[in-house]
Formats: sequence, C-alpha cells, structure tokens
Amino acid sequence: MIIERTAARLALAAAAAVLVAGCAGTGGYRNIVSAGSAVELHQALRLPAGSARVHIQGGRVVSEAEINRFLVHCSFGLRRQGDEPLVDTIEPDRFELVRPSRSGYWVERSGDDGVQVAARGLLTAGMLFEDDGPPEYLFYTELPLRSERQPQVDDLTCRYDAAQFPYIAGDPPTLDQINATLGEIATVRAAGAADG
Repeated sequence: MIIERTAARLALAAAAAVLVAGCAGTGGYRNIVSAGSAVELHQALRLPAGSARVHIQGGRVVSEAEINRFLVHCSFGLRRQGDEPLVDTIEPDRFELVRPSRSGYWVERSGDDGVQVAARGLLTAGMLFEDDGPPEYLFYTELPLRSERQPQVDDLTCRYDAAQFPYIAGDPPTLDQINATLGEIATVRAAGAADG
C-alpha cells in the first residue's frame, strides 16, 4: 500500500515537472491582445445590484449562477475612482488597451479547513502530496481597459476552469474564443486589424 502511494506520488511529480517545464518555455504568460487594441461595446450592460462585474457567456449576459465554468466566460469589471459610487450601467463605447493583455493560469486547492490556496502560473510539489484531492486550474486572459467617458470600466476578463490535474489540458482564452463568447455584445479588435 505504501509502495503504491509512493509510486503514484512520484508519477504525479514527474507529470508536474513536464507541465512546469512546458510553461517555463513561454514564461507562464502570453500576450494574446497587444496594447493599441480596442474593445467595442455594442450595447449597454446593466450590472447586478451590488456587483462590480457583469458576466457574458454564449453571446448573452448571464448571472454568476448561470455560468458554466468549464466553458469560456467573460466579464466587464469596474474599479472605483475616488469616493464616488460605482455606476450601475456600462454604456456602449470604444475602450482602449493601454497595456497588453495578461494571460496565464491559477492553481487552486482546498485545504482540510476549506480554505482556498491559489498560485498564479505555479505548481508546487507540496500541492501534489496533500491528501485532500487534486488542485484545480483556472485559465484566464485579462484585458486592461480605458475610456475617458467611462473611467470606472477597468477590465474585460475571460476565463474557464480546466479538468483537474493530472488531466490538465488547455491554454488561456484566445482572441477568437473571446470574440465568440462575447457574440454581438462586444468585439475585441486587435491593433492594426481592419474595422468591419
């Protein structure tokens, strides 16, 4: 029994080494959308009461409870500027990316006390040798947004959860996946791309 558990842990450690080595080749992050790109919001988005994010999946606005976390879903997020209250609606606008997008993954697991522990783009041996189940992976692409008309609009973030380790397979959401998820609600236009 002890030999079997040790062999299983060594197999997981070897798989983790392969995974980490693969990520190290790309630095763990990729530039999906470059600075100078834009996000065009085609319709007004009303935020749920008390929320700073509005969620989109399958080309429609959805509540957090409706999200299928294993499929790509996106959300526009707000950030307070000073002491003013957050707006309740994001109006149609063209938002600029003043910095490139950030893409990568989170690793999360629950400890015995139910507390979530997370690491960005990192897998540690300690995560493999716990007895409370495998970690979960969340792939994301975050686009930092700016608009003079709507300074509280902070980002468009798209994400999905992957299968648990060691069956992990995936990459951060791509530009094509993001636009497919947004549908007719919004469009991400890469820098230099023709309007259409």
